[in-house]
Amino acid sequence: MKRTISIYFVMLCLIGVTVAVTVSASERAVVRNKTEVNKERRVALVIGNGGYQVSPLNNPVNDARAMSSTLTKLGFQVMEKVDVSEKEMKQAIDAFGDRIGQGGVGLFYFAGHGMQVNGENYLIPVNARITSEQDVEYEAVRLGRVLAKMAAAGNRLNLVILDGCRDNPFKRSFRSAAKGLALVDAPSGTLIAYATSPNKTASDGPDQENGLYTEKLLKYMQMPGLKVEDVFKRVRQEVQNVSGKDQTPWEASSLVGDFYFVPPDPIETPTPVPDTLEAAIAGMFDPSTTTNVPAKSTPRPGKEQANQENMRFINNGNGTVTDRKTGLIWLKNANCFGSEKWAASLDSAKTLAGGRCGLTDGSVAGDWRLPSKDELLSLIDTGRKNPALPADHLFFGVQSGSYWSSTTYTYYSDGAWIVDMYDGGVGSYDKAYNLYVWPVSVGNNRRVDRSTFIGGTEINQ
Repeated sequence: MKRTISIYFVMLCLIGVTVAVTVSASERAVVRNKTEVNKERRVALVIGNGGYQVSPLNNPVNDARAMSSTLTKLGFQVMEKVDVSEKEMKQAIDAFGDRIGQGGVGLFYFAGHGMQVNGENYLIPVNARITSEQDVEYEAVRLGRVLAKMAAAGNRLNLVILDGCRDNPFKRSFRSAAKGLALVDAPSGTLIAYATSPNKTASDGPDQENGLYTEKLLKYMQMPGLKVEDVFKRVRQEVQNVSGKDQTPWEASSLVGDFYFVPPDPIETPTPVPDTLEAAIAGMFDPSTTTNVPAKSTPRPGKEQANQENMRFINNGNGTVTDRKTGLIWLKNANCFGSEKWAASLDSAKTLAGGRCGLTDGSVAGDWRLPSKDELLSLIDTGRKNPALPADHLFFGVQSGSYWSSTTYTYYSDGAWIVDMYDGGVGSYDKAYNLYVWPVSVGNNRRVDRSTFIGGTEINQ
């Protein structure tokens, strides 16, 4: 009997050491900075032409500058040209070809007027003097020039993004009735993205800072862990929704490898730790031969327990909703503040108090805050869309768009994590953009234990 007890004591000590070591390792799990992952050379040529003498455009220059800024943050060496002539465009394309010839990823972006003549796509310089279809070949720049430079470079992967499908400003003098750009086969290792489907035209967004297509592209390019094909799928979906399906972005692809604008987080996965000492002991024995640890039977939940489990959300009757799954208390109105920049959204949440946004709970400034990324994600039901919330949620005003979290994004000092309530997507966004705000209670005097909050994220308030 003493020998048996001694053996079990040694085993328990070993289990204790194992658990301690495992927990220590899990605490030291490291998320590497994405700059360590993204070391591949990236080169981009960005052109925005809007200052045309005939049919000037409002947004291409803004689009080009916003695209250049975003691509720079994403690790691209960017050549930016705005309102350039035919000669300047050709010189820039030639220089771009030389740079991508050194390897890596190449990206060509054009915003402005583009047209097709006899199935050939042309990008229009601001100094083009076109009175007939015959003039296009001499006054404009063939898209084929860009594709030829990419083919000659022999680099791993190339992207061509054309927000140049506006209506033909010279169509009155053209015999052809063709609109927009023609679909072109993408050379091997290339993806060609169009702002709208072949032979269709895209909106310039006269009342917006950016064109519709580029605005959505800038958003999804910055989301971590999205393959480039998934970026354009999400852009297509959102552009269709906003335009009422009048505009459908299109791609032609022959990519043979993966590409991420922002790579996914390479996270070290810790070894699972047994929940209890009894479970750890049971795991060391063969259950078919060991009777030392009797198996526990799991009682079936009764009707009362089942009903409680089905009631995840509770309407507190004071403008708040409690999520019983996490213990968090949320503002019932998910769109009280509209959309704001990140810093403003932090202040809006901090200063929220009773008497605003339908609150009658007696809360004061300081009782609310911007939720963390994980807290927003705790609401998401990945099987649902528009909004991606459980069917029994009790909130109102939930927008099919992105909501700010308080969690900053270490890859950019000026970025923060967001959660999209349309499909539950998670990503990062520049803090200067206007996104939605949805405060959560800090837990002071609100019958919620702070220990029930979702943890493990950086909260900046």
